Amino acid sequence: CGNSQDVPMLDYRKKFDGKTMNKYYPGASFMMLPFFLTAHFITLFFTHELPNGYSFWYFRLVPLAAFFYYFIGMLFFLKLMGKLQLNNNQKAIVILLLTFGSNIIYYLIDAPLYSHIYSFALIAAFLYLAFCIKELPTVKNICSISFITGLIFITRPVNLSIMLMLPFILGSNLKATVLSIVRQPKLIASLLPVLLMPALLFSIYKSALGHYFVYSYDQEGFDFLHPHFWQFLIHYDNGLFSYMPLLAMPFLFIFAWYRSADKP
Repeated sequence: CGNSQDVPMLDYRKKFDGKTMNKYYPGASFMMLPFFLTAHFITLFFTHELPNGYSFWYFRLVPLAAFFYYFIGMLFFLKLMGKLQLNNNQKAIVILLLTFGSNIIYYLIDAPLYSHIYSFALIAAFLYLAFCIKELPTVKNICSISFITGLIFITRPVNLSIMLMLPFILGSNLKATVLSIVRQPKLIASLLPVLLMPALLFSIYKSALGHYFVYSYDQEGFDFLHPHFWQFLIHYDNGLFSYMPLLAMPFLFIFAWYRSADKP
């Protein structure tokens, strides 16, 4: 397609102490691993193509992986809405709004290799398990949310901010839940899976770069002194409301909700 120098290229490799590293985190890769292995098996035994990770079936199974985790996320989301006592019509409306009123459809169709769909599935699972713990803090529930939290960390560390929702979800049960965990050694032990995935990430860094802790974004970061507020909200290139119009709904209907709250 013309001069290769005119073709834009996104290089996700970074240099650290003279060694090459991946800018992004391995969580999505671990979640895609079953699909990669399936593609590897098909390529190795049923085709004449090279089983090198870049031939036909590897690329074909990437969208399948994204759709799989989209449906997994939606299943957890449905179970979560069940705990919130939404009826079937309300569930259907929420799923349609979430799918077509957010940028999830973009990452599902056009960018299935990005971590966003995988983060969606993990956060949906986290929220559902948080409500399960609110009802009954069992070893199974705590162990599951612990493992999911570790996987969230190595997929997109900033998404650990979802943990700020725990006090609001647990509400009046927060103190009782914490005391229940503290008083039972088996429940404390069930928190240990949260360390598994971070330990794996730090081991990868140590093996590849000689350091356990690495900031892979190099010179990138937040510039809080120049926030570009309006560009952040409405810019055509990844602006918040442009890509996620669903988030504009609270601002559009806030007056209606306020008036409804005033009614006796």
